Amino acid sequence: MSVNMNGKTKPDERRALLSKIITSRRSSLVFCQELPDCFEKDVVRKCDTCVYDFVRTGKEAAVVWSEANFYGEPVDVAFKTRILDTVVASKNFFSHVSEITARTAVVKVTSQSEACSFLAVSWHGPSKMRLEKKREVLKALILFLSEICLKTNVSSMIIGGDFNLSTSDENGLEELKVYFPWYELSPRGKLAKKRKGQGRPYIAHKDNFAITTISPSVGRPFVDMKLSKVKPLSEFNYVKEEGSERGKDILDHDPIIGVLHLGKTPSTCKFWLS
Repeated sequence: MSVNMNGKTKPDERRALLSKIITSRRSSLVFCQELPDCFEKDVVRKCDTCVYDFVRTGKEAAVVWSEANFYGEPVDVAFKTRILDTVVASKNFFSHVSEITARTAVVKVTSQSEACSFLAVSWHGPSKMRLEKKREVLKALILFLSEICLKTNVSSMIIGGDFNLSTSDENGLEELKVYFPWYELSPRGKLAKKRKGQGRPYIAHKDNFAITTISPSVGRPFVDMKLSKVKPLSEFNYVKEEGSERGKDILDHDPIIGVLHLGKTPSTCKFWLS
């Protein structure tokens, strides 16, 4: 699951809904953005169907994983900073990519069977920036994470995030072999897209997953990563107001869910993102 946890409703309503969604889906991996206060106490620890661990970067991003499925090795800020400095210097990126470390939570996860290891990343993309700069930041992000893959001896990664740009329009990353799944918008997403034609701001498919596999090399275990059944989860989010026929959305964003397939000869791992 990937979910931006922001909303205009009361924080305790959002925290209760989030733990309910994660618990009901028994999610193996949850990529979180814009974390609420009391995130560990009232969201992670209230998920009583699984025991979870997590890594977070302030309130921008967190990756939560089921300890029954994965063992996690978080990538710390100092290491991320060194890698980003190297990438920025070698590729001559502009200064606006410097926020990447503060907007990512990164962990190397290994299945408990030790059959599969990969990088799991939560990403909260910048919003107050021109589209061309957002795309440059996204390209820098992929190069940055690919370098972390090399340093942590994994061949594949998955990003779950609020990219703050339309992932269905991204066609400039073919050389980096990045895949964004397409999914049908939820009813409120379709309505927002229709209203966009009337002048209201809306970015379709900005909440999504991205996967990529870097070139395999001698000594690095190769894991082929695929996604299926990706869709928005809206049935929990929209609730009727007491004493009224009207409803409200507790979260500003619909959570995005899917199934992660990790192929490794001779076995294949399969995990629900939700």
